[in-house]
Amino acid sequence: WFITSFGTGMSLWVPRYLSQLLVSSNDDADSDNTSNVYLFSLYYNMATVPGIVVAGFVLDRMKRTTLLLVGYICTTLVLAVLTFLTATYESTTSSNNTTIMYMIVITVCMFNSCLSVIWTTLSIITAETFSTSIRSTAMGICSASGRLAFIIVHNIAAYIMQQQHFMSS
Repeated sequence: WFITSFGTGMSLWVPRYLSQLLVSSNDDADSDNTSNVYLFSLYYNMATVPGIVVAGFVLDRMKRTTLLLVGYICTTLVLAVLTFLTATYESTTSSNNTTIMYMIVITVCMFNSCLSVIWTTLSIITAETFSTSIRSTAMGICSASGRLAFIIVHNIAAYIMQQQHFMSS
């Protein structure tokens, strides 16, 4: 729960990340970029639904630990693609930036769908692991460890976002 919450906590900074990415690549940052960030954030949050639906269908057909592993692997691969696309976006001319930006948004949405698969599977595994007499206490402890990770990761992400070298143009 702790490590997964760390990744989820970083994903909550996606609107700020996209905003800085758009502003750093465009010297004439206009209001259209700001509205795009909110639209991209809407897409990002809507991407949760397909992940939950996929997890719901696959959970009965695959071992839960296998699905959890597949979710982690897919998340890792999506993050690798996102890293490549971000580097490409920052180094290309403005004529190609729109296409690459949409590819970044699609990749970020895929990341959120993968996280949804992970969280759905992790919640079911945790509930099934503990006996009924201690299940709610165990879920509470797992949830508390996740909240602790959220607190830590938000402080780290805020520090990273405030650094001069991050997304400098």
